[in-house]
Amino acid sequence: PSAAAPLSTARPGTPRAPLDRREAPGSSSRRCHCRGLGLGFGCETMARLPAGLGVVALGLGLLALLGDRAAASKYIDGACYNDQIAGLKVLYSLTGGVNWRNKWDLGTDPCLNHWYGIECDSDGNVLKIGLGGNNLKGYIPESFARFPKLRELDLANNYLTQPLPESLKTLTTLRVFKIAQNQFTGDMDADFFDNMPLLREVDISDNNFDGALSQEIFDVLRGLGGKFDFSYSQESSIAP
Repeated sequence: PSAAAPLSTARPGTPRAPLDRREAPGSSSRRCHCRGLGLGFGCETMARLPAGLGVVALGLGLLALLGDRAAASKYIDGACYNDQIAGLKVLYSLTGGVNWRNKWDLGTDPCLNHWYGIECDSDGNVLKIGLGGNNLKGYIPESFARFPKLRELDLANNYLTQPLPESLKTLTTLRVFKIAQNQFTGDMDADFFDNMPLLREVDISDNNFDGALSQEIFDVLRGLGGKFDFSYSQESSIAP
C-alpha cells in the first residue's frame, strides 16, 4: 500500500504563504526587532536563551531603556525638565543656598512645588528666576544657563562676585535682566546682549565692572527701547 500523505493543518483553499528565501534564520535583517528598540542585543541572542529567560531579558532591557530616557527628560506633566533643575541646583550650591532667606527644598520639583522665585509654563520650562535680595553669596557658574524659555532673571541686591559667565548670552528669550547691587567684576562683552531681541528692562548698576561700557552695548539696547539702568556703576560711562 502507498504511504499515507502527511496531514495538513491548512484549511482547504487557503494558499500557502510563500517562503521568503531572502531572510535566512539568524540573518541581520531578523535582528532588527530587538536591536530597533535600542536594547543592544538581537533576536539570535534571545533564541539561545533557555525558555522563559528571553522574555525576562527583554523586559529588563526595556526597563533599562525607559529609565535612561526618563533620566534625560521630564516624565510627569508640568514637571520641570531635568537639565533645568540641574541649572537651578548648581546656582543654589554655588551661592550658599543653605543661607538664603528663602530656601529651596531640593528634593522636590521647582515647577510642581513652586520653589521660591521660580515660575514655569505648563510644559515645565522655567520662565522666571526671581531671587533679588535673597542673600545669594558666590558666583554664577557657566553651567547655570540651561533655560531655553527664560523671560526674567532677577539676581539684584545680593552678594554675587566674579565676571558674568559667557553662557548667559544663550538666554535669548530674556525680557528682564537685573543684576544691580552686586559685586560683579570683569568686562561686559560688547556682544553680550546681541542675541536678546526681546529685552525690555536691564539693570546692571552698582557693580564693580572694569572700565567703561562699550558703545556697541548702548547701541543695541537703545535700538530695543525699554528701560535700561547703568547708573552708580563704573559701567555707567561709554568707552571712547
